[in-house]
Order: sequence, then structure tokens, then C-alpha cells
Amino acid sequence: MASDQEPKLFWRIKVVAGVLLILGVLDAQFTFYLPLLFDTPRSLAQVFVLLGAGSVIYHFLVLRQASGSMASPKALAVRGGLYAWVRHPMYLSDIVMYSGFLLFAFSWPSIVVYSIAISALYQQALAEDNFMALKFRDEHLRWSQHSALLLPKLF
Repeated sequence: MASDQEPKLFWRIKVVAGVLLILGVLDAQFTFYLPLLFDTPRSLAQVFVLLGAGSVIYHFLVLRQASGSMASPKALAVRGGLYAWVRHPMYLSDIVMYSGFLLFAFSWPSIVVYSIAISALYQQALAEDNFMALKFRDEHLRWSQHSALLLPKLF
């Protein structure tokens, strides 16, 4: 029996992994327990974090204007942001932000946590996409023909 609720398991995993990445940054920046593989320019990491976080907030507001998390694909695609090209721009923004956290404290543990976060994020995007496909059938099919799951189609 199909549920009316969006699946959230992988979303929870990616949030926990994101928190662990932030803790890794704090550990590397303030206590220096983790051996860093190399030191990246702090400003580069900050740009990734701020760009990703800003984009998450922006796309959240676009989603909200389009009537919440159950907005139709057509409503999302015409509202702005990356929704016309990417079906999950907030997750793409999370990838950018998490990449910044990884650059802040580039170590083996943070690489493992980052990999888990990206994998969970991808699985959650797939689960939500399948959920939307069931809920909005033809409209989602048209949207998916000219948009990508996470990375914009270039051609």
C-alpha cells in the first residue's frame, strides 16, 4: 500500500552526516585532533558553504511560494531558481555546502562522512522523485523530460 507521506529515511541520514561534517570542521579548526590531508584556502571553503546555504534558503522559499512541499512540478518550474532544470535544487545546494565543509577539514573521516552524506542525499532525491512521479504522473513525466534529478542538463 502506497503512503501519502514522502520517504524521509535518507533525508535523516544526510542531515546527521551534515552535522558530523560541521563537527569535523569545528574539530579541525579549534582542536586540531584530525590530521588534515591538505590545507585548502579558507575563503574557498567559505564560498562553497555560503553559496550552498544561500541556495538552499532561496529554493526553500521558492518551494514555499509554490504551496509547500507538495507543490506540483509545473508550479515549481515556473517559480524561479533552478527548478526548471533540476528537480531537487535544494539537494544540489546541499552538495555544494557539504563540499565546503569537506574543504574546511579535508581528512579521511570527513571524506567518509561526506561520501555517506552524498549517497544518502542521492537516494533521498530518488525516493522523492518516485513519490512525485506517483502523485503527479503526466506532469512529472513532462518535467523530468527537460530537467535532471540533481545536476542541470547541459544539452
